[in-house]
Amino acid sequence: MGLSIANNVASLNAQHNLSRASSNVAKSVERLSSGLKINKGADGPAALVISEKQRAQIAGLNQAIDNTQKAASVVQTAEGALNEINSLLVKVRTLAVDSANSGVNDADALAANQAEITNALDTINRIASNTQFGSKKLLDGSASAPATGVATSTNLSSITATARTAGGTYAVAVTTAAEKAKVTGAGAGVSGATALAAEETLTVTGSLGTATVTLAAGLTQSGIIDAINAKTDETGVVAEVDPADSTKLRFTSSEYGAAESISVTSDTATAGFKAPEISGASGGILGADETLTITGAGGTATVALLEDDSLALAVLKINDTKGTTGVEAFIDPDDSSKIRFKDITGVGPTSAISVVSDTAATEYAAVITAANAFTTLTADDTIEVNGVSIDLLIGDDINDAIAKINNEQYATGVLASDDGSGKLVFTSKEKGVDIDLTVAAIVSGTEVGIGPAILTASGKASSGIGTTALTSTGSLASGVGTVALTDTGVDIAGTIDGTAATGLGNVLTSTTGDSLDLSFTVAADTDASSTVTGDQGTIAVTDNSLVFQIGANQNQTARIAIQDVSANKLGTGVTGNQFTNLSEIDVTAADKAQDSLAIIDQAISNVTNLRGDLGAFQSNTLESTANNLRVTLENTTNAESVIRDTDFASEIAAFTKNQVLVQAGGSVLSNANQIPQLVLSLLR
Repeated sequence: MGLSIANNVASLNAQHNLSRASSNVAKSVERLSSGLKINKGADGPAALVISEKQRAQIAGLNQAIDNTQKAASVVQTAEGALNEINSLLVKVRTLAVDSANSGVNDADALAANQAEITNALDTINRIASNTQFGSKKLLDGSASAPATGVATSTNLSSITATARTAGGTYAVAVTTAAEKAKVTGAGAGVSGATALAAEETLTVTGSLGTATVTLAAGLTQSGIIDAINAKTDETGVVAEVDPADSTKLRFTSSEYGAAESISVTSDTATAGFKAPEISGASGGILGADETLTITGAGGTATVALLEDDSLALAVLKINDTKGTTGVEAFIDPDDSSKIRFKDITGVGPTSAISVVSDTAATEYAAVITAANAFTTLTADDTIEVNGVSIDLLIGDDINDAIAKINNEQYATGVLASDDGSGKLVFTSKEKGVDIDLTVAAIVSGTEVGIGPAILTASGKASSGIGTTALTSTGSLASGVGTVALTDTGVDIAGTIDGTAATGLGNVLTSTTGDSLDLSFTVAADTDASSTVTGDQGTIAVTDNSLVFQIGANQNQTARIAIQDVSANKLGTGVTGNQFTNLSEIDVTAADKAQDSLAIIDQAISNVTNLRGDLGAFQSNTLESTANNLRVTLENTTNAESVIRDTDFASEIAAFTKNQVLVQAGGSVLSNANQIPQLVLSLLR
């Protein structure tokens, strides 16, 4: 190596090595003083990215653990209040049991028990209203998860959303409509005006059980319906007039669905025949010769009736043939101008009777026509029609008279008209009915066109059968017969938000993980079947449940709904009870105390189930999650430490090495800087 003074390469090399050693010493000092080997992006870009994410995760995990502990405190607060409500309910139940001991307690004792129960219920309401964590109410229903309404259809009702139902809008479609079990009788011979001919016993079976209904002879259709429906709480079956045929009864289950089935059986097949009717003349005279052909279960017979025969004689002639026909005639007890027929063979619902006349109906309306044309009145006048006085005034013309007479038509049964030539015509509204007409004598005949006189006209009617046959097929008032009629309902089917839902009755329920736990009732139409299938609209759900962030990341939440535990919200859903909720219970009578016990037991079940839900949420969700978070925190912290923390052993070794190199480098650099001085020695 030659000597030069322009460039000192050895010095430059010593400077370079000294600078690198000094830089390494500085890094080691930073790492040793901070405890971190990644202090800036230049220390390790990839490691910095990973470690910063892990640091955020660690901070989130620490907060999530704190959140679960706070959530547990909220749950414990609610559960503690519910425990006190449970104690109050046990006390209330004890008082109800005491009140049910009616053989011992007098009215004062029962009143004292009721007063104590009322006080306990007030305390329950106070606890429900006042229990809170911070300013958040817990037991008044504000922490529940209700569905707030239906967006596009009124066919959806009774919506139930749980804590697992995410808030939002859900589309609902029904593919199969729910139906109630329904049977219709073959034909009810008993109508609103016709009575059941003989006693009948029905055995009615529905989803709630079986009951025997005794129908007494003489019951009309409404009475039969009332008797059957009096047992609805026992059978779950409702009777009504068939909308399609008012002569039939329809039996329908009170609830929808495949679990609902009904059976209706009668012990007789001969009750309740409705007889056809014929009308005789006013005064009981037939009014025309007539031949009847009567057909019944026994056979056919012909009966000749004469014009002057009374209805009573006609009945005798007809009944002379009942041994052949099995058909008996009798005067209608509700209308003595009519004859009724009935089957007397007892063959059953298939029995039929027929009555045919050889003469068309020949009823006549009574008519009186004025002798002269009506002229405008020059004085007041009074006309009496069938006992009803009608005042005519000076100046009245024929149109005025007609209007005034016809205004009284419902009282007189008579209509007035113009015969086309200006004469008044009086006509009875019903055939076979007489008209009695009186005109005041103070009016001249030429003015009124009638004359001062008392006029009468008689209507005339035949039997009113005519050539068309009157027939009646025998049927039970219940429309059942000895063979049981049975039917089973249909469950609803459909989707909620595109997900197939479970149908039970007319309730659709969908449960899919944490996103949906929703059920609702599809409203029924006016008939026994349910709604029309197809898109039924959407449901808007507002989530008011308690939501806890129990994870370090987005959507790592848990929610729980705490329903309202006020007295009027507890003990609901008990069937066959005079009370609908806990707030209504009354123990001042033995029967009321018994019903109160059922309501109280349901309320205790409501509260204990809620406590169980809260306990399970605390134990299985909050505490288990907290334990898992701690394990995750430990592992994440360890991973972050490996990436970012300084390894002091190796770093001190590197620091010592680099420190020695700096010292050596300084000495060497000093020597290297002395090399150009050798050139001077050569110049001496």
